[in-house]
Amino acid sequence: MQDNQLKKKIIVSGIWFIYFCFGFSVASLSPLVHHITIDLSISYKKMGIILGSWQFVYILFAIPAGYILDRTALNNTLFIASLIMSFSLVCRSLSENFSQLLFAVALFGLGGSLISVGVSKVTSVYFKGKSRAIIMGILMTAPPFGAIICLAITSTILLPIYDNDWRSIIFIYGFVPIMAGILWLILNKLYQLNYESKNQLVSIKQQIILLKSFLRNKRIFLILILAISAFYLNHGLANWMPKILISKGIAVTSASLFATIPVIVGILSALLIPRFAIGKARFYIIIILFLNAAFSVFLIQNDLGIYLIIGLIFLGITWGPLIAILLTHLTDTKIIQSKQAGLGGGLFFTVAEIGGIIGPVSIGIIYDYSNNFNTALSFYSFILVVMIIPVILLKRLD
Repeated sequence: MQDNQLKKKIIVSGIWFIYFCFGFSVASLSPLVHHITIDLSISYKKMGIILGSWQFVYILFAIPAGYILDRTALNNTLFIASLIMSFSLVCRSLSENFSQLLFAVALFGLGGSLISVGVSKVTSVYFKGKSRAIIMGILMTAPPFGAIICLAITSTILLPIYDNDWRSIIFIYGFVPIMAGILWLILNKLYQLNYESKNQLVSIKQQIILLKSFLRNKRIFLILILAISAFYLNHGLANWMPKILISKGIAVTSASLFATIPVIVGILSALLIPRFAIGKARFYIIIILFLNAAFSVFLIQNDLGIYLIIGLIFLGITWGPLIAILLTHLTDTKIIQSKQAGLGGGLFFTVAEIGGIIGPVSIGIIYDYSNNFNTALSFYSFILVVMIIPVILLKRLD
């Protein structure tokens, strides 16, 4: 029994470090947007397309990633995902124009999908009930923690050291995911953590049939709508937050540090809130999180001052637990069995990343036309309030 518990802890810690690198890599461009747009002479609209490009690839590959994870062991798959992340970062550092940077960032979507779906697969296979919600919350702290470290060291340490040379910084970051991948292989070798899928899903045809049955389920359909809005919120604001804060009068060197406020709060809320989001309480918590996000985005529209700081803090309360709660709700749905968790997670992230694409792209487009980030933020608040409707419909199905 103790050996089994130790094995689970090792699995969670290994996955957590790889997922940490996912968040680290996603945040790597955010504090450098100002320097990249100047160096490559690209508009905010084009930069928004670049920031949203990996989510597009993610959408195309998430369901195949679920198929792969349902049929293969986790160790090799997640190591390959780490390699892809490292390769994407190195390619970014070598980019000389819009097209090259677009390709380099888009490549990240292949590795990102394998990692995200792998998280849902691990929690579904090894944990049940309340423990699953708690572990999901723990794992969901990894990306924001990675983002905090990246934002902090980029602005305060590496930008001054390398004299704002964003290429050198991204190149160095390219070594972080491969280190996590090597550690994961070592843990697998020492503790034999392979999970054998036993080929439960033997054909692509069966996968398609299952996907159709998932999408016809009203509960799953509504969860996916909420997931789109959650990713719309997280990816859109996360990618543009430093630039939004700069527009509020915060210095370039300080903007990334201020941007870590919602991320830090998000880590704490991800650890605390999901464990209470069980049963009927789950729906009330989701409603509160969406209303809180709408209010926080409204506050962020203020210039420097206490309201802006409060907005950043409140935003973190929603950022942290929302996706974890929605994903746990999906895996708790009786129609999705543990042996189909890879496919279910793939569907979740495929659909959710539609919001991940629209978020950063829409902010860039709205800013280019209005020359004001507040217009985009107002639209965000409106969308978040509207999301109360599918939550109410979801509760009625309970």
